[in-house]
Amino acid sequence: MSQLGRGVRSSCWSAVALVALAGCLDNQLAPDDDPKNVGAASNFIALQSDFRDYEDWMKFDTEVMGEHAGTVGTITEYLNQLPEMGSDDFPVGTMIVKTVQPEAGPAPAIHAMVKRGGAFNKTGALGWEYFELAKNDKGTPVIVWRGQKPPTGEKYKNLLMPNSNMIEADCNGCHVVSKNDAVLSEVLQLSALE
Repeated sequence: MSQLGRGVRSSCWSAVALVALAGCLDNQLAPDDDPKNVGAASNFIALQSDFRDYEDWMKFDTEVMGEHAGTVGTITEYLNQLPEMGSDDFPVGTMIVKTVQPEAGPAPAIHAMVKRGGAFNKTGALGWEYFELAKNDKGTPVIVWRGQKPPTGEKYKNLLMPNSNMIEADCNGCHVVSKNDAVLSEVLQLSALE
């Protein structure tokens, strides 16, 4: 094989590897996802770009100080779509972003949950995936982590027992108790969104 042929072949394999790697980084599939179901109507994989305009979604400003995941501040929630009237569950593709703006801090804590659907998070809040977001220096939301629970070492105060010193490491620990399809927010109760 000529030197030119080897160079073209090597460049092609490099391009294929780069495209494959980019796809993995963008989707960040969880270990228990079934790749056959990705993209099916019963599943929704949220990408970083899906959060880009969350501040333009429906806004639910509580205008009160509150606490979420260990951060105290003014809570604002954003919802990308309303469920159908009379629904008992949020539809697959629902994205909820909650910001907590501390009084003394410039940057809010930003968490999200996305109704991914299928059997995702089957031992917790079925179908829901959790996210922590942050804004980069251009003000664009980026995914810090995503999954069924925070990464190792990331822990939050247990909000169900505010006077306790107990730390809750898993978002499911709080969200599974909700009778509102794992959404704890008072302003996002399914009965109130009709």
